[in-house]
Amino acid sequence: MKSIGFSLILFFLSAHTFGQFKHLQNAGGDPVTEITDPTQMKQGNWNYFDSNNYNFRTENYKDNTVVSNVYKTPDKPVNVAGYKQKVITSFTQKPIKELAAKLSKIGNGEIIIMEDNTVFIHFYYDRIKSAATVDAVNTDDLKKYALQKTILFF
Repeated sequence: MKSIGFSLILFFLSAHTFGQFKHLQNAGGDPVTEITDPTQMKQGNWNYFDSNNYNFRTENYKDNTVVSNVYKTPDKPVNVAGYKQKVITSFTQKPIKELAAKLSKIGNGEIIIMEDNTVFIHFYYDRIKSAATVDAVNTDDLKKYALQKTILFF
């Protein structure tokens, strides 16, 4: 009985921890994407899907090191491997803290701020708590701060 309970907890945690990934498999059932080798190193493509089932970013790993990190803008793909990565809750500015509070009620995802200060927001696949409020998110306050070339996780 304990093993069944443990298995259910383990399944629940793994399903909710990696909700943004949609694992692809070949005909034999072996994973094609999001591969961790026997030494627990990331290998190959790790695809990030948003709540609209759109693959918006792909990281390519070789022995746990990011080789490329391509974000798919409406115009052309951009390699964001050199972008800073921060957690939005680490900011102390009031407008950003308020945005972080709104986002935490909606779900999990990331905001990508391009070099030209264009802001893209994506809620991860299968990680939205309240879909009705997604359209109400305003990220204009982020443009007031020096956050170009940054990925903010929430």
